[in-house]
Amino acid sequence: MASPQLENGFTPIANTLLEATFCYGLNGVEIEIVLLLWRCIYGFKNSKIMFSEAALSPKDIAKYTGRDIGAIKRAINKLVELNVIHVIKGKPPKIKPRIKLNKDYESWIDFRGIRFDASHFMNIMRSATSPNGCQNELIKSINGCQNELMMGTGTTPYERQNEPITPPSNLMQQGVADRANKRKEKVRKEQYLHGQSH
Repeated sequence: MASPQLENGFTPIANTLLEATFCYGLNGVEIEIVLLLWRCIYGFKNSKIMFSEAALSPKDIAKYTGRDIGAIKRAINKLVELNVIHVIKGKPPKIKPRIKLNKDYESWIDFRGIRFDASHFMNIMRSATSPNGCQNELIKSINGCQNELMMGTGTTPYERQNEPITPPSNLMQQGVADRANKRKEKVRKEQYLHGQSH
């Protein structure tokens, strides 16, 4: 069973670059090439080597992704055409071509902007992890305008304000008792008025 751990290495990617990539409409092979480039360029931060490009041939990419080399070549050409990557030709067989990612996603051809709204997504996640059915017992702040989350404190917003909390069962009993008291008061009032009339 796989158990990925950050301690074994990770690939840091700027959120905006990640968002721009999945909003751009690349096909499966093109996405796989971009992911491979991210891994090869940004995924060695623990070593003392900093890369700005990856020495990868179409044959290498086909090997790593399991894709047909023809599909890889077409995808590379498309990514170059879209200005997503730049290819620096090598001198086969000793010097492989080097591929550089263009991080300036606004210069990608026909880039239509990032449609991912991080704040909206966070609000959805906060709603999904409300006290009703919440696995991590995250409690939304009583001041909903801030949309703050409180985790694992064992208190509710009402308790933080020193206000007593009435359990739902007690609220139900209290409601029944209030209705009964109102009926008794009504009966007493009617009896009083009836007595006054005689």
